[in-house]
Amino acid sequence: MPKNLTAGLLDNMIDKNEKVLPNGATLAHNDLYAYTFEAPQGANYNSKNVKKPGDSIYNNIFNVVNPNDLVPKVAMSQYGFTRFGTDKFITTEFYDPANFKANRSVFKAMYVSDKMNWNNYKADTFEMYGTPLKNFASLIAKLTVCLPAGVTDTALQIKNGKNPILEKDNTKANYNANIATYLLLDELMKNIGSRDTYCKTYQSGISNFLLAMMNDVNALKKEELYTVLTKVLLTAAASMVPGAKDKMTAILKKALPSDVDSDAVIKAITPLLGAVASVYWNRPNELISVGLYIKEIFQNHETDVNVAHLEAQDSYYIDAYNAKNGAALKPVGLRDTADFCRVTFKDYNDIGLYNNNASKRFVSVKGAKGVKSKVEQCDKGFAVGYYSYATEDGLELFVPVNQNYTLNMKGYSLKPYHTVSYSAFYQSFSPNSAHRVRDSRANFSDWFCGNTSFRQIKLNANF
Repeated sequence: MPKNLTAGLLDNMIDKNEKVLPNGATLAHNDLYAYTFEAPQGANYNSKNVKKPGDSIYNNIFNVVNPNDLVPKVAMSQYGFTRFGTDKFITTEFYDPANFKANRSVFKAMYVSDKMNWNNYKADTFEMYGTPLKNFASLIAKLTVCLPAGVTDTALQIKNGKNPILEKDNTKANYNANIATYLLLDELMKNIGSRDTYCKTYQSGISNFLLAMMNDVNALKKEELYTVLTKVLLTAAASMVPGAKDKMTAILKKALPSDVDSDAVIKAITPLLGAVASVYWNRPNELISVGLYIKEIFQNHETDVNVAHLEAQDSYYIDAYNAKNGAALKPVGLRDTADFCRVTFKDYNDIGLYNNNASKRFVSVKGAKGVKSKVEQCDKGFAVGYYSYATEDGLELFVPVNQNYTLNMKGYSLKPYHTVSYSAFYQSFSPNSAHRVRDSRANFSDWFCGNTSFRQIKLNANF
């Protein structure tokens, strides 16, 4: 049983005065402290059997989470899951761009002092790539020819940050694996549907597949699994190609151990393959980029990486390192939140984001269709991301929560008439948030004619 879930259930037993220890021994809340690292989400806000995850009885539970790790995002918050206790987050470039390099130097020192090879650390190399419309046909042709074997070595290999088909998206300010994986999961959950549908249609297939990829309880074939996930996600990007699903199943069948009933496993996981493929239509860049960097994303969950991050928080290890190496490193603090507010726009391409009195501009996104827009860094240690849809007629901003903003927006479209809409969503990551997922704010829709003058609205990201 996951440690976070175990600690939460123990707290509930103590709260109900239930017997926890044998031989008449007692256990109070202040006798129990739990510390978890990269814990998945096992607590559910809708449970009737335990107190809500944010209740004060869980104040003795502390969870250290790397926002760029995929594992702590499951079970999915879209289905009401979170963790018991208080989450503390490892700083990332998105949340702390001003101090990121200095913090990473401390982490690097701890990582290397633990006898790890720094050249093997790739978790911070995640970058966004997309498929320009002009290269779309070439992408499909390459994927069709090279799959199911060798996809990462032929069609989509990144060398020195370049690829002849994919195009690096330089418009995103510190747009990282945290945002990409969260949005990918968000889109996948919308395609899958309700939690009940997930349990009945998808859960057994996922479980059987993961079990089949394990040698035993302690030895996950990580490299094989990463390769399979990469190929499946990139094949999903070619989901419009006839026979794409057959190619994905061929990849899986080849990867599964010989002593496994591969046909049964593939049959069970086939519904998920379809759901993943359908993600491409709304999240092509995320699907491709997560596929390319799946190994780097999962490295955030590896024990040696977590240990180095934790040592970077502890003055005991920092002081010992300084004394031995004549350095002057200082401990790296943890963040209290990794939440962000996502603001989406349809038929806008000219956006100015300001502080609440509109005197200081945080970000400017401006350009016609097919033209990349400039994104400037937001203050207060956050950065603002930007997403260009495949049709290049919509924008997304990612802004710090617990602040007020003014948005100046100008509609643009090549069509004579178009509908303009705006909505804001709060993405919550931890039990100390109010657990709001896709919580919409300030929606509107207007008919505009051609280019229009700026519309100014207030955005409250406090929620």
